[in-house]
Amino acid sequence: MKTLVTYFSRSGYTESLAKDIAQRINGDLDKIKDDKSWKGALGFVKGGYYALKKKKTQIIYTKKPEEYDMVIIVSPVWAGKVPPAINSYCIKLKDKFKNLALVLDCESSDLKKSFDYVESISPKLNAKLGIAKKKMSDEDIKKSIEMFVEEIKEIS
Repeated sequence: MKTLVTYFSRSGYTESLAKDIAQRINGDLDKIKDDKSWKGALGFVKGGYYALKKKKTQIIYTKKPEEYDMVIIVSPVWAGKVPPAINSYCIKLKDKFKNLALVLDCESSDLKKSFDYVESISPKLNAKLGIAKKKMSDEDIKKSIEMFVEEIKEIS
């Protein structure tokens, strides 16, 4: 199965998760960029506001998801929601996904609403992984990723 791991990252943590997953499944990697600056305290606050309001942004990505059997989106959670770049990506490309998996990372919030929201946009969501960094040890995160990767391999 041809797999794309696509991600958006503000701090670099989500990027490291995406790279780890792509390496484990031998998938292609694609970074989603948008037209806003989320740097510093103002960017953090503005990002939370945009996420809460489910605002979209202009996005740039290089890989075409319709060319892949599985697309894995790796995203942080901002203010309990997916960031604007991921929101825009999911809405714009919802009809292009053959199979979709979602990895969300956050400090400690409840991820159910974020998963439900993405699933409402794209009902092709086949697999989910939530990583709550403050609630999970490094070893738990590693094991969760391993189980998720095995789940993805079984879907193929």
